[in-house]
Amino acid sequence: MNVITLLGGKSVFTDRGTFGACSVYLIRDEKNIIVDTGHFGSRDALVRNMGNLGISANEVDFVVLTHLNWDHCLNVDIFKDAKVVLGKEEYLKGTLTGANDSLSVFFRRYLEERDILLIEGDRKISENVSVISTPGHTPGHVALLALDEGRKLVFTGDAVPNMRAYRRGIPDYVFHDLSKAKASVERIKAMKPDVIYPGHDDPFNDSGYIDYQPLNIFVKTSEERDICFQVNFQEPLAPLVYEGI
Repeated sequence: MNVITLLGGKSVFTDRGTFGACSVYLIRDEKNIIVDTGHFGSRDALVRNMGNLGISANEVDFVVLTHLNWDHCLNVDIFKDAKVVLGKEEYLKGTLTGANDSLSVFFRRYLEERDILLIEGDRKISENVSVISTPGHTPGHVALLALDEGRKLVFTGDAVPNMRAYRRGIPDYVFHDLSKAKASVERIKAMKPDVIYPGHDDPFNDSGYIDYQPLNIFVKTSEERDICFQVNFQEPLAPLVYEGI
């Protein structure tokens, strides 16, 4: 089994709202499985990264949408030949924005035209990959459990969007049911994953990040110049101790 991060997920919180870019993963096993697709703002980067890796959209067997929030599903049309997999409750009740928006009606009509597999509970979709129920963030949120030579790889979507959510036991946003959201985090923890592939963060496990990628933030100025900030982790400075003063 080979896991490829096609798009790394990040979230930036501001006083104008949250700007989220979801992770897009490719699981290559006896089936090719895409986990989430991102939104239109990441479309060019997704297509470019696939091209650089020599991956064709028509090679993909399954596209698993962990849920129907817009930042996770809007590029599903790239994978025209793939079977679309999502939770049945999500298909019936999920929304693009987390609210009862009318736009979700049109997206659901699009999904009706696709080859779609609706999941109730847990279900294997390939020899080594199972869809597992993780509701709470949204009505029918699902995650994926992949078994790779004894290792457990869990693709969590927004049931566990980032390491912070994993450690504190609750996702950043809950659009459906708080108690179910907490239970889904506990279910994922109880699996004792070797690697967690989250919806808006870099892969990690109980020991910390496995592969942390910095985030570049560009700010446009009135002089038509870009200011770039890079967000990264550094080791903290050692304490300063002045003895004998």
